[in-house]
Amino acid sequence: MSLDATVYCDCFERGRLRCAPPDGVSLQVCADGSLSRVKDAGRLEDDLAFDEWRFTSACEHPDGVLLHHRLGNISLIALLRSELSREASRFPIILRKVIYDGVHGGDYMPIADISSLREEIARLASFRSRDRQSAEFIAQFETQMRELVEAAAAVQKPISF
Repeated sequence: MSLDATVYCDCFERGRLRCAPPDGVSLQVCADGSLSRVKDAGRLEDDLAFDEWRFTSACEHPDGVLLHHRLGNISLIALLRSELSREASRFPIILRKVIYDGVHGGDYMPIADISSLREEIARLASFRSRDRQSAEFIAQFETQMRELVEAAAAVQKPISF
């Protein structure tokens, strides 16, 4: 079990799709930034055709994923949480919305929270870990989160977990 984070591309919104979706498929952008088909009483074949299109030919980003990071398994996320909890007042968004649990999924960080998250990530550079190995994990987490925040800001989309 692990915690992953994704930022979806904006190819649909910017009119950069390589080809049109399958016949009869209407598209929508979900709250997490992903692209889905407007649900109707469609057939399984329609869902499969949409999924294949999205994964293979919709745009240059397979499944519409601009950036994906595996933040860590449940144990690593627990270590990060333990370390950062020592200075919880400096990292409230990270602790409450990112690493509150090592396996949460299906939620997202709204674009409105990205600038505050960026400030917390900047604070990670001055965070002092208890040991060298933890410091390396924090540094890797900082890099991944910085990349996710920059990608989210560039396309004005949430970070999805």
